[in-house]
Amino acid sequence: MKYAIIQGKGAFPFDMLRYDSCYPNSERDSVLLEQTVRNGFVQGNLGRWSICVKSASENEWTVRRWESFGVKCTPVPREMTFEHNSYHEVGLAS
Repeated sequence: MKYAIIQGKGAFPFDMLRYDSCYPNSERDSVLLEQTVRNGFVQGNLGRWSICVKSASENEWTVRRWESFGVKCTPVPREMTFEHNSYHEVGLAS
C-alpha cells in the first residue's frame, strides 16, 4: 500500500482517484472530500484542505497530473504508518 497527501483549495479533482487507482485513507478524508464537492470548499482554513489517499497500485503517483488540477500531491515514504490518522498529528497534513 502506498500513500499520498493531496492539498488544495476548492473542489477535489475526483477523476484523479480513478487515474491513480486510489481512494481516501480514512473516514475523515472521505468527509473532507465530500465537503469539497457539496460546498465547493472546506469550512475553515480559508477553504484549503489536505486529504490522504492510498493505493495498492505499483505505479508511481502522477504528481504532475495532480498539479494540472491545481493541487499538490506529496507521496509519503513507505516507512510511515497511518494508524489513527497519525499523519495529521505529526504535521504532514494541515
